[in-house]
Amino acid sequence: MGSRKIKIIGVSIAIIVIVLISNLNILSFRKVMNCSNYPNLVENEVVLFSKWIPKKSNNWIVVNDDERKYQILRLVGFPNDTMTIVNGILYRNNRNLDLDLNLAHYYGLKKIQFEELEYLKDFRICDIAGEGDSVFLNVNDKVGQSLKESKRFIRSKRVIDPIIKETYGKNWNLDHFGPFVVPEGRYFAVGDNREMALDSRYLGPIDEKDFLGSVILTY
Repeated sequence: MGSRKIKIIGVSIAIIVIVLISNLNILSFRKVMNCSNYPNLVENEVVLFSKWIPKKSNNWIVVNDDERKYQILRLVGFPNDTMTIVNGILYRNNRNLDLDLNLAHYYGLKKIQFEELEYLKDFRICDIAGEGDSVFLNVNDKVGQSLKESKRFIRSKRVIDPIIKETYGKNWNLDHFGPFVVPEGRYFAVGDNREMALDSRYLGPIDEKDFLGSVILTY
């Protein structure tokens, strides 16, 4: 068999394999589009995922989102799990899920301190908000805790988030949420940037039909 025929056969087989993989959802790719999972996933990274990989707690999943086409989130709650957020810390069945993760939150400091910072270029800031003489930086926890005299922003329990109120009918917010029992056939997933992610806290639990796959690797 000539080398030209071998090449043609090889290319044909490769095309067939790619088509099968795509049509059967064996493997798919998606690009990280925003700050929702900073610092653990950043914009323009690509995730490889498969619907054939079993769901596993604390792993990344890709879910269907009608408005955004898809979202990449961390799977934290299964059916019948009780999800609670107390003072900004996420619990599943009374177990602290944030303990070993480097997440992102808002950290506040005085404007004068912010203006004196000389190493802002050395780390990523997803958002900056101001109120009075204070500045709030959306940064990863390691950076936020390293800033002199900074303090993580945590909402009062009395503050009611209107979107969460509409979704769950409860007077909750991002830092005080639940207890909420995940219904059968649904899952609870959140972004690692707890201030910037539009996830199950806002949109409700994820339906099984909207599960696109579990992430295998990122690059």
